[in-house]
Amino acid sequence: MLIALLFAPLALAPSPAPQREPLFTEAAVLRERGPSPEYYRLSPRVTYGLMRSQIGAQLCFEAGCGGVAFALDVLTGAVVRFGRTSRWGAVVQGGYSYVGFGQHLAVAGLGLFGGLARSEDPRAAITSTAATLTLDALAGSVHGQPALGARVSASFGPRWFSVALGYQLVRTETSVSHQVRLTIGPIDALGDGR
Repeated sequence: MLIALLFAPLALAPSPAPQREPLFTEAAVLRERGPSPEYYRLSPRVTYGLMRSQIGAQLCFEAGCGGVAFALDVLTGAVVRFGRTSRWGAVVQGGYSYVGFGQHLAVAGLGLFGGLARSEDPRAAITSTAATLTLDALAGSVHGQPALGARVSASFGPRWFSVALGYQLVRTETSVSHQVRLTIGPIDALGDGR
């Protein structure tokens, strides 16, 4: 009887109600505020180093200038993207330009750079096509005389082999020369797509 009294409360306890499975409702539609998720996967970098070395020919239209001569540019600078999703940016560049007419010129300029990759895939930057339009100030010497000038140039093509066409005006104490240049070479926004 003692045992029956000990287990009596257990026998009188109500049995638990059966648990019901929760009902699933349709998922709520989420509306995004701001840019799409793809925007957040893009690199936050907007500034890239610029490397630009070109070799080619320069044609001088003035008498006694020498006609066609070898041209070499070694430029460096920066590209500043207009926004995380933009394929365009501003170019700031500077460097050295040599022309076989006895020209040794320092170059400093501004312009536009088009064709920045929008992907984190490094192959996207290598295979993309770049276009630039730049306006440069020139200062240096032509045949030992001080010289000042200006150059406008446009380039287009794959980054590893772009073609640039430019017009250059150079003034010395004794002359003014008009020159057209055609050069080829790589142009790269370092770190773009990486």
